[in-house]
Amino acid sequence: MVLSLATVLTLLAGCSLFDKPPAPAAQEDIRGTEIEYLYVSDGNDAEVTRDLVAKYQDQTGAKINLKPIDFNDVGKELDRRRDAGEMPDLARIPRPGLVRGDLADLRPYLKDAKLVNAFVPGAIKGGTGPQGEVFGLPSDITVSGPLVNLDLFAQAGETAPSTKQGLPWPELVALAQKVQKATGVKYAIAMDHTPHRLVGMLSQWGVDLFTPDGKAALDVDKAAKALDYFIQINKNDTSTLWLTSKDGHRDAAETFKNQEAVFYLSGNWKVGDYAQQAKFNWESIPNPCQVRCGGYPGGKFTVVFKEGKQPAVAAAFAEWLASRENQAQFVGRSLFMPSRKDLATSGLTYPQRQDDMNVYLGELNRVPAEAFASTGHPLFDRAASAVMDSAMKALKGQLTSRQAAEESRKAIEDITKQTR
Repeated sequence: MVLSLATVLTLLAGCSLFDKPPAPAAQEDIRGTEIEYLYVSDGNDAEVTRDLVAKYQDQTGAKINLKPIDFNDVGKELDRRRDAGEMPDLARIPRPGLVRGDLADLRPYLKDAKLVNAFVPGAIKGGTGPQGEVFGLPSDITVSGPLVNLDLFAQAGETAPSTKQGLPWPELVALAQKVQKATGVKYAIAMDHTPHRLVGMLSQWGVDLFTPDGKAALDVDKAAKALDYFIQINKNDTSTLWLTSKDGHRDAAETFKNQEAVFYLSGNWKVGDYAQQAKFNWESIPNPCQVRCGGYPGGKFTVVFKEGKQPAVAAAFAEWLASRENQAQFVGRSLFMPSRKDLATSGLTYPQRQDDMNVYLGELNRVPAEAFASTGHPLFDRAASAVMDSAMKALKGQLTSRQAAEESRKAIEDITKQTR
């Protein structure tokens, strides 16, 4: 059969031979283009995000359709959009590894091929794939850490902990209990009822969930010892809120805001909230130092979806957001932590609560590399939730601390065998 030239060209037009290879968007490609930005907000960043969007639109002539979404709803929303074939062009989300199959590799779209080297090494790990793919650019880093009610310390006649060096867990708890007894407050310590906060505590006892190459890392002996202590402080009126909490963050946050706890184990993302809402004197202090020091990391990533209408244009906006100037504006006004190395090492001037943010910048530089390896694993959430489930069984007397540690280790080993 002989095909006409027109027929051949028609057939070839539907093939990848005529598709443009992925490449950075030119300015003429960006001007007049509309992209949708699904945005997970942490509360204090909404205004500066709108300002950055307006700035980009003025500079480029693009239109950014900003769609804010609650942190707790992002998974369901992405599932819904995937099923409906309505994926956004880009999004700000936690842990891109959870939706890695939906994401575009940003490498061919970036004008600055070395951009990935600009980030804190641990931070970028959560946005990269096994073959060096770049599935997300870290927009910011979160670091866990305690907040302390200074008024309660003054009322008790006690000196608050240093903002320079963390205390060992037993010393911090003993001090909290002393103030609790003197003031009559309900709790010595309020702690977010979340997997992240629990495994963050375990990290200070030398416990990791994953190795840098993605294998199970949980040390049963160390985990059992840490869980022993965790159970102890939850059964002696020190931090019993964990046994009754129904909401991961809200219960502990409200408890501290209502001055019912001496310490609150949360993180830098609460600084902005309490700067506006707290009606008492408070400050941030370094994390407890047990086997090792430093907070537990988290953060958000700007990602681009393969099924979006304009991946190159979306990637251009993601790259623009990641510049030193724009990230400094974003994290500075939001009271977040920078993910860029140059900002993390040189420090930032914040419009308020500078001393608190300096504490968290110090904690960021003390985060163990192993902690970044764990939180950067695409299945970190499942592993941390498994640890929390086992810990709750131990709290209720259904397992010993060692049995809970062994069950956690087995769960993580099973999780590492699963692939997406």
